[in-house]
Amino acid sequence: LGYKYIRIWSPDDEVYDENGFEIGGPGYQPAEQVDGVYQIKNAGNLFWFAEQVKDSSFGEAIDAVLTNNIVIPDDRIWSPIALADNSFYTGTFDGDEYTISGIRTNGSQGGLFRGITADSVVKNMGIINSVINSGSSYGGAIAGTNYGTIENCYNTGTVMSEYGANLGIGGIAGWNYGTIRECYNTGTID
Repeated sequence: LGYKYIRIWSPDDEVYDENGFEIGGPGYQPAEQVDGVYQIKNAGNLFWFAEQVKDSSFGEAIDAVLTNNIVIPDDRIWSPIALADNSFYTGTFDGDEYTISGIRTNGSQGGLFRGITADSVVKNMGIINSVINSGSSYGGAIAGTNYGTIENCYNTGTVMSEYGANLGIGGIAGWNYGTIRECYNTGTID
């Protein structure tokens, strides 16, 4: 008699590189959740978090905190965090004094976030060594459009638009209808 074995796939079977990207696959290492807050420790966690926000409902708060400096590898293109219908992020994103480097966008509105709702807070972080190309839309290292609160953040990277710096381009946010405090930009705006 011959026996047949069927291998059952499990998420535990995925193997990730040091940046949190699945080796030999398209996946990202899931971020752990502590007291309802996602703990972002590497670039794969950040990409995974962006997918969770994309799949959420408008107004659903999804909170995260950085637990390490995040370095996005050169071969990865960033899509700003937004819901699937391009609605803006709702939640608190605390950088906990860490940085994100290597953000590279390719003509998409935004920066780290496409936009931030009035109930949202992004705080305590820096964007460094990044090139944010917003195409013809609003662009800023933190967000294309801010209705919420951005505090204690900075940018040293490049933010640009094909129409130049005169159309909704800024170091922190392209358009601001909320509050930006204790932030600075020493990066290039083009």
